[in-house]
Amino acid sequence: MARNHEPGSNRVLRTFRREHRLLVRALREWDRKLSAVSVAEVGEEAVVGILEGLKQLIEMSLRPHCARERKALVPVLRHHGLEGMARELAREDRALARECRQLRRALARIRRWSPQAACAVGIRVGERVIARLIEHIHREEADIFPRLEGR
Repeated sequence: MARNHEPGSNRVLRTFRREHRLLVRALREWDRKLSAVSVAEVGEEAVVGILEGLKQLIEMSLRPHCARERKALVPVLRHHGLEGMARELAREDRALARECRQLRRALARIRRWSPQAACAVGIRVGERVIARLIEHIHREEADIFPRLEGR
């Protein structure tokens, strides 16, 4: 197999970095939307719309991205003796699944609880999920990708 088609090649890493930039940009946009809402001033529909949009971004873009990364990078990490980093990717994927579940629960609560209390919880969950996802991307960029470049 040609070097530039190997899973750990710089070409694949560049693709993942490009996806990271797009994902971080989208996550920051959802974070701005959450920061702009005031529980006292907006209705339940506005908060639900933001959280639904965030959930859709995670399910339609971020989770498939993580699956592609796992498929491409875990074998390369293991091949180069970086088992700890391979396990970290798996842990992060499980954490992402947990965050998605918490976001879905927050959306369900908004519909069951008093709108103001539930919206406040939903906003906090959304902000925490966004921060965690951006942190995950930055960790990959700072720790995993540099180790694989040029291999």
